[in-house]
Amino acid sequence: TCRTTCRTTCRTTCRTTCHSHSRRSTPLLNVSESKGRKQKRSQHKIMYVSEQDILNLPRFAENEIPSESCVFVWHTKMNLDELTDFCDQHVKDFDITTVTEDKQRSGKHLLERLSVRLMLHLVLGKSHALTHKPNGAPTLSPNTMEVSVSHTRETYALMLSPRPCGIDIERWTERTFRLRERFLLPEEWELTETLTNALLATAEQTMARETAQQNAATLLWSAKEAAFKALNETAEVVTLTDILLKAKPETTNKGLPLLHAAAIRQPEKQVKLICQALDCVSLVHTV
Repeated sequence: TCRTTCRTTCRTTCRTTCHSHSRRSTPLLNVSESKGRKQKRSQHKIMYVSEQDILNLPRFAENEIPSESCVFVWHTKMNLDELTDFCDQHVKDFDITTVTEDKQRSGKHLLERLSVRLMLHLVLGKSHALTHKPNGAPTLSPNTMEVSVSHTRETYALMLSPRPCGIDIERWTERTFRLRERFLLPEEWELTETLTNALLATAEQTMARETAQQNAATLLWSAKEAAFKALNETAEVVTLTDILLKAKPETTNKGLPLLHAAAIRQPEKQVKLICQALDCVSLVHTV
């Protein structure tokens, strides 16, 4: 029961019990049916880890470049002081001073930066550093692979790929449904119903249609954000409405349709997107 509780919300009350479990990362989307850390790297498609399970993220070998996109999602309730102490105790080769000593940043921003950089360090070690391009997009130094990051409150996502990529996570909210006219094109409106029906069909518990519609809009917002991150350097995309989404006939093993995103002015510039409806957040990333 503790593992179930931690996987959904990582409540503070179950931390101590959870830490006594064998610390094993839990795969969310077994596209390649990976079942263990001894499998080939390309089989680790997406992994969800909670609280101290972060220590078991699989590490790349030195100079290794992934042949497939790898996604890591971490949910934790640690605040900045707790995370700093955690790093000092458990990840002694991780230099946090470059992050925590930036006095011009807010505590929230420092927590987000530290969380993402900790994930990157555990996966790549000291071989790579996370920096930013002039447009603010994240990049690795040395630039041996592509990277995308996202965070929302207590959830952080890291994506590594041999090709341009994009990932976005958003907390479930009705706000995206109210504002859908601002980021959805008229020809995309039917996607809301498509995803609503898919969410209702795959929900593990009874879900009101209104909630499913709101969640569908949040997934579409995430899809636009992920596609924008992957396309904005090679295509003419300035806003989310410069991207057109369509549903593909294929579905993921979670029952949601694959999405196709293309730049409107350069339709040859396109990506495929996988949508996931997690307990706390929407998760969309490029294939």
